[in-house]
Amino acid sequence: LLLEGKVEEARKLYQAEQRTEVITSASYEVWRRTRIDLINDYQRLNELDDALDKIQELEYRSVIERLDPEVGILRVRLHMARKELGFALSHALRLMQNRPADRFQEELLYLLVELYMIMGERDRAVSVLRRLLESYPYSEYTAKARDRWVAPETRKNP
Repeated sequence: LLLEGKVEEARKLYQAEQRTEVITSASYEVWRRTRIDLINDYQRLNELDDALDKIQELEYRSVIERLDPEVGILRVRLHMARKELGFALSHALRLMQNRPADRFQEELLYLLVELYMIMGERDRAVSVLRRLLESYPYSEYTAKARDRWVAPETRKNP
């Protein structure tokens, strides 16, 4: 269903799953935030297997987390760090398709540019970079992208 872009239908199926908790409870949110912080710490320390274990634990406890863009971006970053570029790219593209206009879009575009650059697909990277620069001119990720991939003599304020 996710590959077909039917996010709401998939969400309803996940919510019907027994392991799905009520994600509005304060205790769940504290537990979730702790796991996300731990995953970020493990990635920073290059403890990639431990980071993957925590992502899987998070998704197992509440399968609806598989639809969450914050968790999805953690997974993309983890696959990139593990040099699993195909997995990272397919997951990023799936997130782009299913979450076209949420608050994680600019970070996802930045990661796609980075992935395409690493994979040597410069034309695709330039296309996504252009989209990032035009769609989010004042974003933190746009500033990072300009510093990293735009030649200083061609930089201009939007």
